[in-house]
Amino acid sequence: DPDANYRAGFMPATGLYLGTRAHWSDLGGDFDGDTVLAGPDTIFIPDADDGTGYEFALGWMSKGWAMELSYTRIEYDGSIGSAPADIEYQAISWNGMRYLRANEQLQPCLLIGLVFPWMDLDDASSFGGPFGNAELDNGFGIQAGLGLAWWFGPHLALDLRSLGTYQVFEEAEGVSGDSGTID
Repeated sequence: DPDANYRAGFMPATGLYLGTRAHWSDLGGDFDGDTVLAGPDTIFIPDADDGTGYEFALGWMSKGWAMELSYTRIEYDGSIGSAPADIEYQAISWNGMRYLRANEQLQPCLLIGLVFPWMDLDDASSFGGPFGNAELDNGFGIQAGLGLAWWFGPHLALDLRSLGTYQVFEEAEGVSGDSGTID
């Protein structure tokens, strides 16, 4: 149907692709400034403001389907009470995507994936003395979301995504250098 913007011949190129993205992110859950992890160290989970960052991706696309491996880095301004405690988030993600209208210039997509994150928390740990940095490691998560890709041609697209991610961390390490398991 020519009136419905249907293009039988348009299809993004099949094969390997590279991607870069800018990120805006909001941390929820325990990042409220009230959560404390007690162990050999005391680790305070900062109250996090919205963060910005970037992502690099390597993927494979084939007729409306794509698989993507990506690296993400996001920085958040955070605080513990009135003291600054910034957060650096990094993750490796493996995502699968399905483009719903693979023969049109504007294509909605669905995304589901696995996330392997780690975090550095500035000045968020104490071992009975001055504050130092803490790390959250051995993270695992799942994510799902919706996107919209605007194809300028078979080899170039601008996409917008909205993702929800649930993730947990198994280990926390504070200023004493001892790594403890998070319950």
